[in-house]
Amino acid sequence: TSPSTSSTSFPAFSSSSPTFASISTFSSSFPTFASPPSPSPPPSPPEVVRERVRRFLAGDWEELYRVSVPSAPAWPGRASEERAFADVVSLVKEGQLSKAVRRLDPGALAPLVEETLEALRDLHPAGDGLPGRVQAAPLELEEAAVEAECRRLPVASGPGCSQLRFEHIGVIFGGGDGLPAIKHACEQFVGDRVPAGVLPWIMGARLVALLKPGGGVRPIACGESLRRLAGKVVCRQMRTRWATYFSPPPREGPASSAAQLGVGVPGGAEVCVHTVQALLGADPSWCDLALDCKNAFNTVKRSVIHKEVNDNFPELLGMAESNFRHRARLGWQGADGRFRWVESAEGAQQGDPLGPFFTAVALQPALQATLDEHPDVFIMAYLDGIHIIGPPDKARAAYGTIVPLLRAAGLELNVSKSTVYSPAGACPEFADVVDGGGAPMPGSVTPLDGVKVLGIPVGSDRWVADKCVEMAFAAGAVLPKLARLDDPQVQLLLLRFCAHPRFMHLVRGVPPHLLVRGALAHDNGIQECLQEVAGSPYPLGEEAVALSQLPTRWGGLGLSSAQRLAPAGWLGSWAQVWGRMVVLFPAPLTRLTKSSVEWEWGPKEQAAQDAIKEKLTSAPTLALPNMRAAAEGEAPFVVQTDASGVALGGVLMQDLGQGLRPIAYEGRQFSPAEQNYGTGERELCALHHCCTVAWRHYLVFTNFKLQGDHRPLEWLMSPGRELSRRQARWYMDLVEVGVPKMEWIPGRMLQVPDALSRRPDYHSTCPREGLRESGVMSRETDLPVGGPPPNVSLEEGARLSCLVLGGREDPAGGGWQDLGLLWMDALCTLGLAEEAMEEHLAPMTTRTRKSRESRESEGPPYPPEPPSTKEVPSSLEEDVGPQDSKDREDRRVCQVYFEDFQKQFGDFDVDACCGVGGHNRRVDRYWTDCLRESWQGLHVWCSPPPSNKHTTIESILKKFVEEWRLDPEHTSAVFLLPDLQSCMPRWRRLFRQTGMRIVQVIPTHDHLGKPTQLFESSDGTRILHS
Repeated sequence: TSPSTSSTSFPAFSSSSPTFASISTFSSSFPTFASPPSPSPPPSPPEVVRERVRRFLAGDWEELYRVSVPSAPAWPGRASEERAFADVVSLVKEGQLSKAVRRLDPGALAPLVEETLEALRDLHPAGDGLPGRVQAAPLELEEAAVEAECRRLPVASGPGCSQLRFEHIGVIFGGGDGLPAIKHACEQFVGDRVPAGVLPWIMGARLVALLKPGGGVRPIACGESLRRLAGKVVCRQMRTRWATYFSPPPREGPASSAAQLGVGVPGGAEVCVHTVQALLGADPSWCDLALDCKNAFNTVKRSVIHKEVNDNFPELLGMAESNFRHRARLGWQGADGRFRWVESAEGAQQGDPLGPFFTAVALQPALQATLDEHPDVFIMAYLDGIHIIGPPDKARAAYGTIVPLLRAAGLELNVSKSTVYSPAGACPEFADVVDGGGAPMPGSVTPLDGVKVLGIPVGSDRWVADKCVEMAFAAGAVLPKLARLDDPQVQLLLLRFCAHPRFMHLVRGVPPHLLVRGALAHDNGIQECLQEVAGSPYPLGEEAVALSQLPTRWGGLGLSSAQRLAPAGWLGSWAQVWGRMVVLFPAPLTRLTKSSVEWEWGPKEQAAQDAIKEKLTSAPTLALPNMRAAAEGEAPFVVQTDASGVALGGVLMQDLGQGLRPIAYEGRQFSPAEQNYGTGERELCALHHCCTVAWRHYLVFTNFKLQGDHRPLEWLMSPGRELSRRQARWYMDLVEVGVPKMEWIPGRMLQVPDALSRRPDYHSTCPREGLRESGVMSRETDLPVGGPPPNVSLEEGARLSCLVLGGREDPAGGGWQDLGLLWMDALCTLGLAEEAMEEHLAPMTTRTRKSRESRESEGPPYPPEPPSTKEVPSSLEEDVGPQDSKDREDRRVCQVYFEDFQKQFGDFDVDACCGVGGHNRRVDRYWTDCLRESWQGLHVWCSPPPSNKHTTIESILKKFVEEWRLDPEHTSAVFLLPDLQSCMPRWRRLFRQTGMRIVQVIPTHDHLGKPTQLFESSDGTRILHS
């Protein structure tokens, strides 16, 4: 950029601009030209580089290229063992653990011979080219996406032919200063603005030939780093749209849609594996037809890719034009260090971030068209690996349809690597399907015991168990080499992060009872390697093994036991992919998961749900308990519980010699009242329900362990623990069952109870949502169902008995917490505008109004109340108003309420509630300290906190009713209570029993001085100190 150009703006060069072509050539060629000409390090590398840069700027490119002879790569197969171990230590110190492990396995690379070059050229056929150029608005790259990818650039990743690495781009990024420049460069690729003269080179790649396990060569293309970065940014921005496209909406019929699980679908491999397991387990007469395409990435027609991208993702058409308009030059470096070139005219590059998308988008029409013609089968794919599941005859018909569709897209099936497997035996319907040598498809004539689905064995129990043992030994082949390294820190890092996880994917894909022998072999291999690392001549003891299997934050080494994690991993994998597996199940359930579909549950939906639940709650997932072993302590039960804001869940498990296996599940939704519990009480409620209600018949008189993720419950059974009444009742029930001390484990290890206690459709955490869902509150008006209307007359509003102000939010009392400020305004304007009462004050209940009318219609009035002998403080004497006939009538009505309350609840007595007489004096002193004032025509009562625990709520309420009868100046009042959250439900009940209507409970802070100081009397519409 010229000096006058801003650092955040760039010249808009066209594709034919010679200036831009020179810049592109410079970016592709400069790293090679500036490199030292000799493989040995020069005495002063900076001076050599500066000299070559000066010659490059002077235009002496031909001479620079002539003397820039790159050194031959030190391939692992040619290096000595000592050199390989030294490289491993160096890579580990640089943080490249995966590369270090691959360095120990030199057999993965193809030999550097001419035969390998010819094989690579055979894998890249000639193409027909693209149709005419189509103009479309390119994708607008988001700066946040570019920055996110720049901050996670891989280290020591393979460069392209220009040797430009991601580390160079990271230096340009510089913490964000170079972000505009990098974003501008990426936009050139997305908008198809790269000059045509450099397209074959900058869209090319460096080829690496890998040997396939079954023979042959797999070409991996290391493209130019800048182009790969642009592809990563596009993938980040488009992944949501890709997931929607490759998982289309459900359709009517047995199968909902053809799903491509390799692009944009999180956990797509596990979805594919568990779907095959579930469908074949549901009907053993079905078959799984697994089709393998030959060299799919390099042979799929670019014209098909271009058409599908233009039809479905036109904003990516510029990226497709840049990639496929010209023949890319792929360089393969021979033994002498020179590049041999291979032209790429069809397909995408295996190694390009956009390669999977381009391959999948060309394959999707064939999958969907086959499903449209054969709706009675399930079709899903993971990139070019296609699975057709259904009855053998219908799967054979679908096979006849999909083969010509794939051939039209440029793909040929590899019959020798395709399989057909059915638990019922061979599938003769495929006997006529043969490969080029006349051999039938595996599984068509001779039955198969099982197949591998994305690396996970699926088949008979014996075959799967044997295959797991074989895979355990294959994963542990690198362990002897790790033990021969000299650096213990390097050994431990590679053991923990590379060798140990090689087997752990089977924990999530294989049922636990089939993984026992394989997991045991893996754990033994890890412990033997750890023994070699530690230099111990003796096997590790049980305590040392247990310590090594603990997480590092608990002081362990993080080498978790595969045998111990197998049940949790298996069930957790099912729980995590279950929501995505629904799209592959029958439409009655899948249809209801869409927001655009009206919820309608009928016989079809119920039948489909019952069938799924039956499969999930039957063998081999569930097991029968061994009660004798649990009673004798040989195999104690394990109870895991968890609770969310809306539901509880639990799982009962037992180790029957094959790891922990589930015995039973339990889960239920919390009631609206239970949703108001705190976190600790909800967790305790889950523990109490599972141990004393659901599984009492399992746990009583047996030994069991209790596990949860709420640490305070560890001390539940400790002596001296202070409990509430509810907790005390639950505690006694748990003692009867014999609950031991709970063992705390991290929440991430409680995957099954956590899944049972969650509702994916429940997003709101407001407790009032539970009241709406249960029908207590109306969703339209947000008022209690069946309650009085919000707008009442002034006469009915004047009959209001009491307004309560104080305590904390208590949504169970009607769910008015969000209207707190509205009620505050109503109180403040009560004496100024009577219309506020009509809008905000609710009337008394129908029962209370009828009771008053019936009492008033009775004969003579009640005898007058005897004069009170209690000494009234001077502050209260000033507030006593005139006692006219209306006041006496109100006092008579209040007396009627209190006497009616005593008749209905005869056990309510102050002596019984407060115990000995001395406690009554405390109640008197407590109520004497209460402040009463009049403000804006409203009677305000302010109650200080109780002086001790003997001052009960009932006794305080009794004194309040007595004082109310003596001074019925107002029929409405504000009652300021202390912060008694646990007592609020009892306050509500007792006020309701005395005939007083509680309209609203509003939280306030501690008040100072007189109650009226809580209000701002200047305008009467706001509360100053609340």
